[in-house]
Formats: sequence, structure tokens, C-alpha cells
Amino acid sequence: MYRCFDELDDAVVILDRDNTVAWLNRSFQETFGVEDEAARGMETGAFITRCLAPFIPEGERAGPMLVDALRSRQEVADAACRMGTAAGEVRWFSFSCRPMAGAPYAGMTLVRFRDITARRHAEDLTAVRAAQQAAIADLGQFALAGAGPQELMDAAVRMVAGHLEVEYAKVLRYLPGEDAFVLEAAVGFSSALLGTACAEGGTDSQAGYTLLSHEPVIVEDLRTETRFTGPALLRDEGIASGISVIIQGEKTPYGVLGAHTRTRRRFTRDDINFVQAAANILAQGIERRAAEEALLASEEKFREIAQRSFDMIYTCYHDDGITYISPAVTRILGYTPEELTGHKCRDYVSPLSLAAWEEGQRKIARGEPVEGLEVEFRRKDGTTAFVELNESAILEHGKVVGVQAVGRDITERRQHELLRQQAFYQIERNIEQFAVLGDHIRQPLQVTLGRAELLEDEVTAGVIREQVERINDYIRQLDRGWVESRKVRNFLRRHDLK
Repeated sequence: MYRCFDELDDAVVILDRDNTVAWLNRSFQETFGVEDEAARGMETGAFITRCLAPFIPEGERAGPMLVDALRSRQEVADAACRMGTAAGEVRWFSFSCRPMAGAPYAGMTLVRFRDITARRHAEDLTAVRAAQQAAIADLGQFALAGAGPQELMDAAVRMVAGHLEVEYAKVLRYLPGEDAFVLEAAVGFSSALLGTACAEGGTDSQAGYTLLSHEPVIVEDLRTETRFTGPALLRDEGIASGISVIIQGEKTPYGVLGAHTRTRRRFTRDDINFVQAAANILAQGIERRAAEEALLASEEKFREIAQRSFDMIYTCYHDDGITYISPAVTRILGYTPEELTGHKCRDYVSPLSLAAWEEGQRKIARGEPVEGLEVEFRRKDGTTAFVELNESAILEHGKVVGVQAVGRDITERRQHELLRQQAFYQIERNIEQFAVLGDHIRQPLQVTLGRAELLEDEVTAGVIREQVERINDYIRQLDRGWVESRKVRNFLRRHDLK
């Protein structure tokens, strides 16, 4: 009547109505090494003591519950517990104890041990991977918060060692010129080694071989490794197994992140992914800090150039007004940079230039550059200065938030242009006057000359003709001046010097 239970993979015990063992199925006998014939008829307490208690590991929290449930036939459903087996393994079982119903089992108790080791292992592995992913996220947040390279590397090796449950983790920076590695951060290794060259490149070390292979490297047993020579750094610690991945720089590798253990261990693809994710965050953090330092140096250089520039250089934001303006503003407008910081540029534009100024701002709002915009600004002393502006938009997330401009003082140039315009106007006037004056003089002279011809006194007539000739000579000089003035005017027109 119990043969059907032999078809089950679960280990099954059936307790009879008189609290004795009625049956052990085949799976129970194989799992725990207890023969059915030896246990059948055994009182439940004795069965627990002789056949089950030896397989309950010391300190197993579920052990007392299991024993109490069997002794009292208490109903239990799917309680997890660890138990040893006849093969010497400790495995996870789901323990159930429940009364049986229906003939011919009414009054009996079914006890079941279902092997859930694989499931628990999967659950544990899932929990481990989830914890690793959370740790990677935390490391990424730490990097984004502005952690320095050394802080980030220290955090990374602690995280890798902790979540892989290994004794050692390290960051090695590669020195291409020396073909060697410097220990930058470490867990497990002596702190005295930090900052020193502790591994060779190439096939003389696991780190060197990692760079050569361009991919993660796993070592199961360093003592039998043939691909490369184990460096003294690892051999001196008695390390057996390890994993190493590349910390990739922008153009060349920065170095290698490694995790190691004295225990022989087979690392998995998930382990590789975890360590590589940490290495990627390190690479990004190191590159970002290098970029920030380069940008800071560039900004300092720009500021130094701006401070010395003859032109007025400024940045003005829609919300904050002028945030920077170079010292040249004092020479051009009379204000110190501190007096203008926080103010709007428009507040200092002359009313005569407001229309041109606002048109330029509309172009900036569209993201278009503005070149050669001539604007009249009010000086501190009440006078005005003409400034030629070249402007470009400041963008944040694709939105125009301000303007950066370079302004050159063209006041003197504008004054010269005004003088040239006045000179050209005077030339035009002179040309007109020359023409009118010549006409006005020639007509009376012709009348005077005609009258002289009618005089009988030849001496007087000769004197008159002589004077008329002299006056005609003056008129011819005026004509030549008129011609020269026209040439000057035409030259000015051709060269746009009005």
C-alpha cells in the first residue's frame, strides 16, 4: 500500500497510528542511508534520535522545530532546514508534516523532506547578484558625487573584496614607459606596498597578461598556471585563485582591477561582470576627474588671458546677470568688475542703441552668433563709449541661458569716422562753391573786358585787359582746385571713407 511513495523524488516517512514508523520510501533510504526494514516499527522518538538527529547540523535553527513537529505530530508546511546526507553533503530541505486522510491512511502522518538545495542556491545567488548590483549603483553614485580617484579606488577594492568574499583586491596602475604596475589601492596586501612598483608587465604577471589579452583573466590555481608567471605580490600571500579586468582609459588602459583568494575557487561569468562593472566606474571616475582638471586649467588659462586682454570679455546669464567681466571694463566704461557683477548688460546700453541691442539678443535667443554689433554704452562719468560686440550663446541642456561676449572699444574709431564724414561734407561744399564762384566772376569780367575794348584810351584799355587776365588766371586756379576736389571726392567714394 506504500509502494506509490517510492515513485517520489522526495524523502518520505509515514508514521503509523501508534506513533511508530510505518514506512520509509526509496528516496529517504538513499538520501539518509537508513533501511526501511531497520526503521519500520521503531518508536518515533527513537527514530528521531537514531536516524534523523545525526543529520541535523549543530546550530541549525530549524532543527528543534523539526524534532518537536515529529514528536507531537504537529502540522508543518514547507519549513526550510539544512540536513546532512548519507553522501556527506549538507543540503537544504523543505520539511512538511501533515496528517493523512482517507482509507487506508486515516490517522497516519506523512513526513516529507524535499531537496531544495538548487532552489536555495539560486535564491542565494540572486540575492548576491542583487547586492552586487546595489553596490555597483552605490559606487557609481559615489563617483558622481565628486569622489577623488584615490577615494574611488579605495571604495572599489573594499566593495569587490566584500561582495566576492575574497581576502584580496587591488588596483594596479600601468606605467607604459617602464612596463610595470604600481599598487594604487588594496585590500589584504601590506599598506607599505602602496605607491610602489610591484608587478612587471607582459607575461611576467597576471595584470600584464590581462592587458595583453584585452579581456578578463580568471585563474583557478596560480601554482599550475602556464599562461604567465605569478608575480611575487601574489605568490608571497599564498594566493591560489583570482580574477582581473582592465580599467580602460580614454586612449590607453589605466591599469587593472583584481580580486584574489587563498582558496581554490572557480569564478563565474557573473563574477567577471561584477568586477568589470566596478572597473568601468573607476575608469569613468578617473577620466572625469582628469577632464575636470583639464577644464579647470583651461578656465584658469582663459581667465588669465581675459584678465590681461585689451578687450572687454564678459559672461551674462538670464537669471544671474553678469557673472564675470574682465578688468578692461574699467578702462572702457569706468566701472570696476565688482560694480557690474550681478547687473544686466541692458541697463548700461544707451537709448540710441537699444533697438540694435535687442535685435542682437533675439539672434542669441535663437542660438545664432552675433558679430560686429556696435553698441553705445553709458560710462560711469556720464559720457558714452562705442563698443563693438561679438557674442555667442551659452547653452545648458540645449537651452540658451546666457551670452558670452567680447567687446572692443571703438569710440576713437567712431570719432575718426565722424571727422572723415565732416571733411567729406566740407569737400562737397567746396566743390559747389568753386563752381558757383567761377561762374559769378567770369560774367562780370566779360562785361568789363567788352567795355575796355570800346575805350579810346589805349593805355587804360591795356591796363584793364591786364587785370582781367590776372583775374582769369585766378579763376583757372579755382577750376584746377575744383577738379582736384572732385578727384578727392571720387577717391573717398571708391574707398568708402565717407
